[in-house]
Amino acid sequence: MNIREFAKKMDELLPLSLRCPWDNDGLLCASKPDREIKKVLATLDVTEDAVTRAIDGGFDIIISHHPFIFKPLSSVVADSLSEKDLFRLIQNGIGVLSYHTRLDAAEGGVADRLSSLINLRDVVSAGEIGENILRLGYSDINDLKEFSTGIKQALNSPVVTVGDSGLPVHKVAVCPGDGKDFVKIASSLGADTYVTGRLSYNIMCDAKKMGINLIEAGHYFTEKHITEYFANVCHDLCGAQTEIFESFNIDII
Repeated sequence: MNIREFAKKMDELLPLSLRCPWDNDGLLCASKPDREIKKVLATLDVTEDAVTRAIDGGFDIIISHHPFIFKPLSSVVADSLSEKDLFRLIQNGIGVLSYHTRLDAAEGGVADRLSSLINLRDVVSAGEIGENILRLGYSDINDLKEFSTGIKQALNSPVVTVGDSGLPVHKVAVCPGDGKDFVKIASSLGADTYVTGRLSYNIMCDAKKMGINLIEAGHYFTEKHITEYFANVCHDLCGAQTEIFESFNIDII
């Protein structure tokens, strides 16, 4: 299967209708779209190190969660790091495919996998576009500290920040990645606890006033598990050999 054919299969698996209107994902770079896919590098982010690994390892494509190209390009000059990487990928004929909010929302995607990792039961989608990334489920661990500690361990996150509203944990809303815009929606859906990757300081301080427990578990750590999904999909669709690349390069002191 070549890059163009693989991208079409992925669009069938993860339809564009699931994508948020502001998002940009799919086949984002392919100087050789007819290149046969034998080796795939799966990563959360297309970093400089990921590009170097793809070139040195003879990979045919990189598949990522966060879009390699997100904002419109007004020019392409190899001055910035991202544009240097773009030229390197083009010169080496390596394709890049990214699947972002539609994979957050898809059945079995990022939000579902996160809900499973933190042991929620009876999980359902919130439904609307934008809100379809949210999941609602129930926890059998009602103590907030115990529940938060379990999340830290399950995600192997170095830091979990908790805003305690004083409520026991029962009905939990989940959003992978940067979920600060969905706090009010989570509360309106009856959740007593909200788990996401990133919240703001001010929102965390208002947990008690808003009447909802807030748990920030790290953007990277709430999403990194999706590389395993990529590995399975690439094997099933085209039998490709897939290597998972850890793109997190921030030191935790």
